[in-house]
Amino acid sequence: MPKPKSKSYWKKKCDKLFGHIIRASGQCAICGRSDNQLHCHHLITRAAVFYRHNLNNAVCLCASCHNFGFSEGRISAHSTPWAFEQWMKENKPEQYEWWEKNRRKVIAGVKIDYKAVYETLKGQE
Repeated sequence: MPKPKSKSYWKKKCDKLFGHIIRASGQCAICGRSDNQLHCHHLITRAAVFYRHNLNNAVCLCASCHNFGFSEGRISAHSTPWAFEQWMKENKPEQYEWWEKNRRKVIAGVKIDYKAVYETLKGQE
């Protein structure tokens, strides 16, 4: 009988599939860039495991709009978070509303069944 897969195995599979789903649009949500430097930006930190694989918690961004936009005169999720928040409010109002509602909630001590999360994400692919 094969050994069951570990929690870290399923967590990595979830991370990979989640990123794939978010990047499936094929373009940056802010600037429309569609090169191979697309990132999955989490609105609530990935460390908050309860939200880590929630599709409302991420947006597809190019490298510039994710990390370096300010130096190029553009908004960036990390370099200009105030501008990114305003962009979310104007361009992704439903997702912004979800973020506003959940970003201050601390959900601790939750055990995540990553195999179940993976199966749920597989259905969203």
